[in-house]
Amino acid sequence: AGGEFFEIETPHQWVNTMDVLAYSNWVYLINWPELERADLNQYFKSMPTEEQNAGFVWHSLFSDSADYAEEPTFLVRVWRDYLWFNDPEWLKTGFPHALRAANRTNRVDGYEDLIASKHGNQSYDLWKMPGVSAYVNIAWVYGLYALESMSAKLGEPALIEGIAAKAKRADAATSLDNLLWNDRGHYWNLFSRTPGADQGSVPESALTDQLFGKWMVLVDPHATDVLPEDKVKLALETLYKNNLLEDPAAGFRGWVNGMLPGRKPDTHSGPHAKTAWIGAQLDLGSLLGAAGDEAASLDVFRSVEASLHNNHLAVGEWNRSIDDNGKAITLREEPGKDTPRFPPYPRYKCSWEYLVRILGFQADDRYVYLQPFQTIDFALNGVELAGMKLTVKVASGWTGATVDGKKVAGPVRLDRSGAVKQHRAEFR
Repeated sequence: AGGEFFEIETPHQWVNTMDVLAYSNWVYLINWPELERADLNQYFKSMPTEEQNAGFVWHSLFSDSADYAEEPTFLVRVWRDYLWFNDPEWLKTGFPHALRAANRTNRVDGYEDLIASKHGNQSYDLWKMPGVSAYVNIAWVYGLYALESMSAKLGEPALIEGIAAKAKRADAATSLDNLLWNDRGHYWNLFSRTPGADQGSVPESALTDQLFGKWMVLVDPHATDVLPEDKVKLALETLYKNNLLEDPAAGFRGWVNGMLPGRKPDTHSGPHAKTAWIGAQLDLGSLLGAAGDEAASLDVFRSVEASLHNNHLAVGEWNRSIDDNGKAITLREEPGKDTPRFPPYPRYKCSWEYLVRILGFQADDRYVYLQPFQTIDFALNGVELAGMKLTVKVASGWTGATVDGKKVAGPVRLDRSGAVKQHRAEFR
């Protein structure tokens, strides 16, 4: 009623949860973009604009029972949605909220230009990351990039307590490396324990989902220098190899949330460190594809699909979990959240990004870009993405492309400002 939109985070009572919908909203962006727009509009309307709480982002609309730092997720989500909608007026509405969110986060939880949580509430529930975590702070660095990009697009200043977002981003990225980069393991540590933070959890654990913030803005072709690409590729390679749980006897192959170096289970950081979350695995697969490792990307995607055993309408929060001996098990603490379960958990809907990733789909305010996978044959007929209706045919090993029957040189770019919003692209 009244144009409102609600998605319940089963099995909880929460609605329109920021951290869950950030993963699952691909189903809306691709099929019903007006629902994604409605959800963000509700966040805009619900966010305080004055006094100490200005810029606060709800975890769940009207109920912040989990007490997470959702502001970095909000920043990257607003920018990703703008690139999809290509609507400057919508961005103009959202920008003041994004600016207040960045300032509030910096003021309330700041530590060396990053975000700290004394109790470690970093959106992984029973897995605490006390201090400065990779999950939240890589999203924070990309969120600052998003704020900087919004500022440039609108011609509006983006100052965080008097410091330009671009300068703040550079300082935050430096601190991230200094505090979290593991030079021996080639990944960002799970967290760095700051003064006064709680004990517990293992800082050196490798988080499969650590590059969530980068994944959120993969649609942006210009977000290539936010973190060093050589380190990003090293981290992805480490996570792909190190966090793999392969148990033929149990019929399971998947990537566990947290693993210690040497493919050792992290059994000291709480039960959720041991689960194979759906969203984190799909993020990893997508990031590997964007980094050019199609074989690893497809391996992750296919393994996730196989692990569901065709229970696509009853996908749980995770597939399986790992025990102390590296075997796949049902999590004893929460057996009802494994697949299959009903009603299903929302995060699996980020599987719709398969479509975006195999197309190499990106967009800015001028063009839609296509750079498909080269190792598989596939075809799409009349699929609408970001306002562009596409019919695409891809032959594995392709070396050239045509758009609407004409050969094109270099990357395929489709003009978003033109009158024609329908194209046929062939890669052969």
